[in-house]
Amino acid sequence: MRRKLHLSISLLIALSSSLLGQNLIPNPSFEDVNVCFKYHEECSPKAWRNTVLKNFAYREYLGEGKKRRLPGKAHPTIIPPDGSRFVAVRIFNKIRKNDRTFIQTPLLCKLVKGQKYKVSFQLYSTTYMISELGIALVDSMQIFKKNEAVFKIDPKVKIRFDEKIKRNKWHTYSSTFVAEGNEIGIIIGNFNTDAQTELNTIVKGKEKNLPKGAHYVLDNFSLTAIEVDSSDLCDLEQNKAFIYADSIRHIIYEKVRTVALIPIPKTAPIAPPIIEATIPMEEEIVDKEPLMIGDQEIKVKEDFVFTNITFENNKAVLQSSAFRPLEAIAQFLEEHPRYKLQITGHTDNIGSNNFNQALSVQRSRAVADFLIRSGLQADRLLTGGRGELEPIDSNDTALGREQNRRVAFQLINK
Repeated sequence: MRRKLHLSISLLIALSSSLLGQNLIPNPSFEDVNVCFKYHEECSPKAWRNTVLKNFAYREYLGEGKKRRLPGKAHPTIIPPDGSRFVAVRIFNKIRKNDRTFIQTPLLCKLVKGQKYKVSFQLYSTTYMISELGIALVDSMQIFKKNEAVFKIDPKVKIRFDEKIKRNKWHTYSSTFVAEGNEIGIIIGNFNTDAQTELNTIVKGKEKNLPKGAHYVLDNFSLTAIEVDSSDLCDLEQNKAFIYADSIRHIIYEKVRTVALIPIPKTAPIAPPIIEATIPMEEEIVDKEPLMIGDQEIKVKEDFVFTNITFENNKAVLQSSAFRPLEAIAQFLEEHPRYKLQITGHTDNIGSNNFNQALSVQRSRAVADFLIRSGLQADRLLTGGRGELEPIDSNDTALGREQNRRVAFQLINK
């Protein structure tokens, strides 16, 4: 049975909407970006997510003279139609079967049955055109293990590209539909398989010089009611605030920053070590194939560490370098449901024993919080901390202390 990770959606979204002219799509032009943009790395826009546990293809416009390109020599610099940001989605890949990017967001209000709505967006294409782009209206928001599940969704709206468009220009497309009354979110992408996709080249050049992947750049989404039959309203701003708060890339920071860590002097009594969870006895299960997370081979009941899972100094605040390995861990656990994960924080010996002990516990909780918000069940995660008690290198050097500041993981059979 295909496992699905359900995103949390506020009950407020289930309220009816009949707001004439109000845009029901949060962050429609992708201008609101999650907090990790301050680390100058690609990040995801608030409210929007990929349909699988992967990084969002989010291209940031950095200002005059510092504009980003899409991958491939044939792709020029792209300037958004307004504002400074947009998204790029893969619609086809010549060398990888059914390779797609689908993006999704919850709506600010549940749609009203029988109500007519208009959806519109702007599109920019550089090299290729496909015959149609799909927009699915869904009754639940989910993260799938693989995109094969998304191909089975029949999009409510299909934007046909019957007329050859001009390359390297922004074009506006729109369509109308009648709501069934259970829609709370949308998914956008090419829902056709490779065999069903009509791919046309819109730039002259030799085939070998053209990019293998086909992308569309999207911006300025809108979904509005055309006619109003009732006066029931939903609170758009309150729903938007909830959706933004549930956006995985920045809620982690907001949550852990509410924890105040007060250093305790060296002269304070040393508190006994705190371990929040113990490893239960389990039946030995041996996998036939090596277990891999990313490029790293791991073994059951043996510690493994990712060196790029780091935190802000003396805080339980994950740095952006930790996102990719933690997403890889989340995907592995989703694909291997028989395992639990022990998460143990460790520190160097700078600061008091009490402070280091508390910090190690809170850092393990911050990691667990990220994994839970990636869709994992909390009962599959065990957290704890060992403070400065288990160094793996000397604390007399900066390099040794860096090695000792770590989060160790261990797979456990259920």
